[in-house]
Amino acid sequence: SVVDGIPLAWTEQGPEGGVPLVLVHGISESHRTWAGVAPRLARTRRVLALDLPMTGPRGTPSHPHTLAWHARVVDRWLECLGLPLVDFVGHSYGGGVGQWLLLENRARVRRLALVASGGFGREVTPWLRIVSVPRVFELLAGPAFALGARVAGSMGTAGGAVWREWLRHNGQPGAVTTLHRTV
Repeated sequence: SVVDGIPLAWTEQGPEGGVPLVLVHGISESHRTWAGVAPRLARTRRVLALDLPMTGPRGTPSHPHTLAWHARVVDRWLECLGLPLVDFVGHSYGGGVGQWLLLENRARVRRLALVASGGFGREVTPWLRIVSVPRVFELLAGPAFALGARVAGSMGTAGGAVWREWLRHNGQPGAVTTLHRTV
């Protein structure tokens, strides 16, 4: 669906009723981050796993991609779905989005769980520092994704399928620029 002109995708599972549980992934990930845990949570809860508009076919390189912007997009998405109150679980960058959502619209978030959350302090990994250098990541990412796709294609394991999906998701047009802007 489209919220304020921004295409969003999500999965939904579990019974209706009660306060829904919203799962939000980290940087350069997707709702698939939650594939192992979402079905178990959905045994007793309505679970919505959102793809943040940052990578893959939902990439939106022309937007600011700050935590505040992502939190506003999530808030509007929840409003459009008619969900006035949710429990929110955020992993990495998704945790930062959840924290910002809590600051922006406290009434919307009943509980907030952070899983290896981003948004605390100024520490940034060396990998994210490289991504933040203008044009460097854009120049290196294409060849790196192509090499990664070849390596993942040669893996016959479930891990190979996970890597192929990650590479496909992040190799979409606009994904590299959007990732750079988010970092």
